[in-house]
Amino acid sequence: MDNDIEPDKRATLPMSLAAVFLDVDGVIDSRKVPCLEATKVERLRRAVTAVPDCVVVISSHWRLVPKQLTTLSTVLQYHGLHVIGVTPSLQPWEPKRPLEIAQWLETYNTGCRELGMPQVTAFVTVDDRDLVNEQGGAALCGRAVQTSRLAGLQESDADEITALLAAQRAGLDGRLPPVPGLAAFSSVRWVDESPESVVTLLNAMHAPCVPLPFVVQLVRYPPAARSGRDGAAPC
Repeated sequence: MDNDIEPDKRATLPMSLAAVFLDVDGVIDSRKVPCLEATKVERLRRAVTAVPDCVVVISSHWRLVPKQLTTLSTVLQYHGLHVIGVTPSLQPWEPKRPLEIAQWLETYNTGCRELGMPQVTAFVTVDDRDLVNEQGGAALCGRAVQTSRLAGLQESDADEITALLAAQRAGLDGRLPPVPGLAAFSSVRWVDESPESVVTLLNAMHAPCVPLPFVVQLVRYPPAARSGRDGAAPC
């Protein structure tokens, strides 16, 4: 994967990104058959595209199974959602998803400047789990949209995604916890520096990497595919 960004493309890059950290089960899957549900994917599309420069990061267990991850990425890309990476896997069966999300943000935001990529300055999580009450969940206060495990993503949830991101974009987030990785560079305008160091950092932290066909140049972030307990797929 070529890590260089052409100068004319840099000129069109946004100054910052909004991100949706996406779970699948209990959000956009169908509980009756093992597949994604078109109605829920459309609700997600509406919510994400309503926010300028909004991207998707996969936090679901689907990221750990290459076939499911490719299917998910393909469907989201087909619907016009830009998937830029997946969160790292600390302990898949432990309630530590907030820590994985924070680690992704910290690594991305402290490294993206070196590739001339914009930082993530606003984000929400969309999950049927109560992430705020998991380990590290305090960092997600005011940014977590919890869906019903049985009903999945509803219109009201989609509206909440858009509203939370829009409020952060408008600077109405003064009482929210800081976005991981922004503090160190909050007063420094991002510039183009060495294009190798971020990828080296990511690979050192999470090697080997699973190649993704629909990930932007910076984020080679997925860990090696792992099976669940007794070899079962962790999803």
